[in-house]
Amino acid sequence: MIIHCLSGSLDHLKAVLCTTLVRNLEITWEYIDPLVSQPTCSFYVTDDNGNIFDQPGLAPLVAICSGKTFVNGAQLKFFELISVHFERYFDVILAEHMGIADYSNDHISHCQQKVNQFLDYLDQHLASSNFVAGNKPQPVDGYVYACIYPLIIDKDLNALLEGKSGIAKWIGKWRRFAKLVEPFTMDTFRIVQLVTVVPHHLRREYEIREPESAYYTTPIYYVNGEPHVGHVYTTLLTDIAVRWHRMMGWDVLFQTGTDEHGLKVQQTAEKNGVEPKDWCDSLIPPFKEAFERYNFSYDRFIRTTDEDHVEAATFMWKKLLEGDHIYRGEFKSWYSVSDEQFLTNMDVEPLKDANGQDVIEDGEVVHISTLSGHRVVWQCEENFMFRLTNFQDILLEHYERHPEFVSPYIRKKEMLMFIRSGLRDISFSRSHVSWGIPVPDCEGETMYVWCDALTNYLTGTGWPVQETKWWPASVHLIGKDILRFHAVIWPAMLIAAGIELPKRIIAHGWWTRNGQKISKSLGNAFDVFEMADTWGVDLLRYYMAGATSHGSDGDFVDAHLAQAYLSDLADSLGNIICRAVALTVTESDCVPAFNEEKMTELDHDILKKMRVLCGAIDHQMISIETSRVVQLIREFVGDLNSYFQARAPWKLLKTDKDERDTVIYIVQDLLRRVAIVLSPFMPETMTKLLDILAVAPEHRVGKDSLLNECIVSGTKLNLENVVLFPKDMPVLKDFYVAKHQKGKKGKK
Repeated sequence: MIIHCLSGSLDHLKAVLCTTLVRNLEITWEYIDPLVSQPTCSFYVTDDNGNIFDQPGLAPLVAICSGKTFVNGAQLKFFELISVHFERYFDVILAEHMGIADYSNDHISHCQQKVNQFLDYLDQHLASSNFVAGNKPQPVDGYVYACIYPLIIDKDLNALLEGKSGIAKWIGKWRRFAKLVEPFTMDTFRIVQLVTVVPHHLRREYEIREPESAYYTTPIYYVNGEPHVGHVYTTLLTDIAVRWHRMMGWDVLFQTGTDEHGLKVQQTAEKNGVEPKDWCDSLIPPFKEAFERYNFSYDRFIRTTDEDHVEAATFMWKKLLEGDHIYRGEFKSWYSVSDEQFLTNMDVEPLKDANGQDVIEDGEVVHISTLSGHRVVWQCEENFMFRLTNFQDILLEHYERHPEFVSPYIRKKEMLMFIRSGLRDISFSRSHVSWGIPVPDCEGETMYVWCDALTNYLTGTGWPVQETKWWPASVHLIGKDILRFHAVIWPAMLIAAGIELPKRIIAHGWWTRNGQKISKSLGNAFDVFEMADTWGVDLLRYYMAGATSHGSDGDFVDAHLAQAYLSDLADSLGNIICRAVALTVTESDCVPAFNEEKMTELDHDILKKMRVLCGAIDHQMISIETSRVVQLIREFVGDLNSYFQARAPWKLLKTDKDERDTVIYIVQDLLRRVAIVLSPFMPETMTKLLDILAVAPEHRVGKDSLLNECIVSGTKLNLENVVLFPKDMPVLKDFYVAKHQKGKKGKK
């Protein structure tokens, strides 16, 4: 069964909750960009042959997927009534918490009132209903759960049930729903896409922030192979944020680098017959080459083998030891060599064979990590321990005082659940690993990854040798798989050392390709150099930054990349560029004159939209919501095309050339500003657009350049090559052929 999501509506989120709860179905989701297909419904359902099951809508979808129909009239009526209340609050509450959209404070307050009304209604109905009480879940139960789901992740369950006997009765009867909250959290929000277009009258308006100093970091990447899509994606998101802030006049330090110590590197070097340091040295050039190829503007590429980092890590160790935060003890735990990670029993499970039986080797059951799938071994050794247990309450207090500390919202909830479940002291050194930073005054023992690797963020600022303006870090941008390390262990270490905590930790998702895990064995490996050769760096930067919602996993599909190029760039942005400088309309290769007296309401409206856009982008860059920024820019370029069509300067050419010139001036200057806001995503291409418009260097950066008209009338344009997004790219040929063949097959 395939569910085709056609719009920015979050109906598909409700649907997946209902269907999964009722039948635990295997469902494939196919996302179609609404700005391309312009659908009239939220989703429809087909079988694998493309046959449509039913008319669009949630009720028939749930009935279809559950194998039941709503034969009970009272049940259907309840379903319809609950929908009315549900729609009043769901999108706003969920969108606010997940960073999907921004709404005005008045609208949020109004919706919160509706939440209370909705809960009262739902409670009264559940208290008196006689059909939500069977021995098996009904479709309506899935819908009830979908309704209260946003509140469950926003509040704890006890707070939700307080004074609500009907809801309490229902959850008591269906306790399995509450137990399934955590698994649904990840699977559900992976589906939510950033396509909700908030009406302009509901949007908040933000002022562009004043420049400050800022320090942005990626994690240091483990040198266990060639650079891959994950390395590029993390560094790309950070680079976009850094470029934006530098463009706005901020003084920014940007650090990335590599983690080069540990057992895996030691073993690999031994297999290759070289020293570990030499092995690491051989792996660094491809990383730097990839980062240069993708135009990453980092200031320092730090390595854990750098001399100043070894000194900083040693200083951190001594500081923690002096504060009695490190002690000698025996540590027993599961350990993944591949991940260089200790694991709890909750993170480990037996490996199963094809028949579902435990795999046994040498008389022992083989176990794997539930986080990565890699094999684990049981280890017991005497080493140094860090008193992480002592920091549970302190960390919870910090999360409470700084709600922005971890994002996105759902990841913060994950970390809070993990901390509240109880922390335990962690291993802080290794006694059988020689390749690492030596533990001071303890021959033969090396620091474990916590002190060795995490301290790199301080090293990059000059700590502890010099006073620095760069700390605390503005943002640690990381993958979701290492969030615990950065959001629990690292803050505890800093608190123990008396050092201020970073301002934000942002965790992004993983990438798949065509719906599958990226793997050489599957034949879908993502070669970052080959992809750059095929598609071009700027297009890859644009697509990857905008293809997935904040914190969610992304699926790299070549057809979607081609579609983004054709619809967003060639047909939309490329179209308005060519029209704005076409001599048949402008009659000149120079910037036209601007006459404020010739402006209409449409002119003022499009200029206001640009000012609102700039403030919104600056606000989204606080938490590096790049996909939201791409959506906002794409929407504005669509508005700009509509404005050009509505003002029709080719008609004004015959009636009022001064007004024609004013319209052309406005469009050309707005294109200058579009180029500026897109330059962090597509630096090379947007430089070409600014060159076409002959924009002076001082009008390519800065707050004033974004908020004011800056192009100079009479300036000669550079019109030699205005087609920035040609449709004759060789790679697009295959896309067209595949699309044509698919269409012919469907007709048969």
